[in-house]
Amino acid sequence: LLSAATVSRLADSAATVAVVLLVIARTGDAQLAGLVVAAFALPTLVTGPVLGAYLDRARAKRLVFAANQLLLAGTLAGILVLAGRVPGAVLIGLGLLAGLTAPVLTGGYSSLVPLVVPPGRLPRANAADAASYDVAGLGAPALIAAIASGAGAGPALTAAAGIAAAGLLLV
Repeated sequence: LLSAATVSRLADSAATVAVVLLVIARTGDAQLAGLVVAAFALPTLVTGPVLGAYLDRARAKRLVFAANQLLLAGTLAGILVLAGRVPGAVLIGLGLLAGLTAPVLTGGYSSLVPLVVPPGRLPRANAADAASYDVAGLGAPALIAAIASGAGAGPALTAAAGIAAAGLLLV
């Protein structure tokens, strides 16, 4: 669970930096880059409570987590292929699509901890879960910046999509 949560969160944090770099590199439009990344966050305002309620009742929780990873990897691949070739609205639409299931990366994974960890180990498990946010939030931007500075924005976004796909294998 911790590995899947950390890698999935790493992909999400990597995506925002990599998308900005790629959209600016391909279009020269920082405003569009900002709008695409903002679009990643916007759906979570609606889907967060809906997905939370669903996960509370669902038996096949793994499908929701897998769907998130597939959606993230697919939309990142779409942005990689389409940025600079299609109108900006298409990229914003991909950002909106990617954000639909994003709440599972935060409350979704964290809500599973008490379901799989014995009560006596819960404080330590919750601390490890919290630390995975730090690993993702600090490590992903550094990783993407290093890749982009050495190989370019395209390989950086490819790496983010690859991390999302790797998260799928861990779900």
